[in-house]
Amino acid sequence: MSIAAVLFLALWGPPDVKIEAVRPDRPQVKAGEVLHVAVDLRIPEKWYIYPSGKSPAGKPTVFMFEDAEIAGEILQPAPKIHKDDVVGEYEYHEGRVTFDVPLRLKPGTKPGPLEGKGKVDYQL
Repeated sequence: MSIAAVLFLALWGPPDVKIEAVRPDRPQVKAGEVLHVAVDLRIPEKWYIYPSGKSPAGKPTVFMFEDAEIAGEILQPAPKIHKDDVVGEYEYHEGRVTFDVPLRLKPGTKPGPLEGKGKVDYQL
């Protein structure tokens, strides 16, 4: 890595992954039902993130929501595989990727309109 790149990262940090869209599979859900939400991410060029689930090399991508909990396995496209002499083999996503996140409203969520809030935690 060049000195300029190291200085850039030290001063400004890596670029952000952009959430391009959040698409629920239906407009209404009752407490206890599972709702699938497609989350479209755009990863900056020349960067990558680790898949959701266990990752032997880096921090896996994690989804968190205020009024809902993860209700099963998060589906994602097959990740690419990189072989490294030091770290070994690891999986990653680059470019655009869509995660299918199954959610269940948390107990006690009141009926009526709800603005879902959440965040994606990842390592570039």
